[in-house]
Amino acid sequence: MSRRIGTRSSIVHDGTGAVVLIHAPRPVGGLLTITVWWALWVVFGGSMLVWPEQAPVSLGLALLAWALWLSVSIFFAYALAWSFFGYEQVAIRGADFTHSRVIGPVAFARRTYSLAECSGLRASGLWGIPWGWRHQLMLLGLTGGNIALDCPNKTVRFGIALEEAEARAVVSELVRFRSDT
Repeated sequence: MSRRIGTRSSIVHDGTGAVVLIHAPRPVGGLLTITVWWALWVVFGGSMLVWPEQAPVSLGLALLAWALWLSVSIFFAYALAWSFFGYEQVAIRGADFTHSRVIGPVAFARRTYSLAECSGLRASGLWGIPWGWRHQLMLLGLTGGNIALDCPNKTVRFGIALEEAEARAVVSELVRFRSDT
């Protein structure tokens, strides 16, 4: 049985536990900006890397520039794919909590934790210094989240850019499948 929790999240109860699907945030202005920037980067940046036979730079420098260009292109292609097609999958089955990020048919960063070792499932804001690399990835919607669970040596965050009410609704649904929360 599948049921919507909020505008971006839904839950599936299948008798063995619960699976919550949280779709990636899709801010139209940010997606348009990243798409245009990435297209310009690929076209103009790539065309600048095609040197004539008498290149004014060394081959090593050209390969370094090409590697940098390719790395940035792949990073932003991933960011766009995540924004358009991605979702987080959170499952509580038996004694396990599993979190993964999924783009199409491929699951990335799948991690499973024992519920016996985890505590404090809660809706939680974003803390820390906003200029750090981690927060820059949060602005792109690639990491972090407004729901937290304390596991051994780590706080697991999911529910990227969920509104507070929706985050609380997801937590209340997941708590029903947890006996010790």
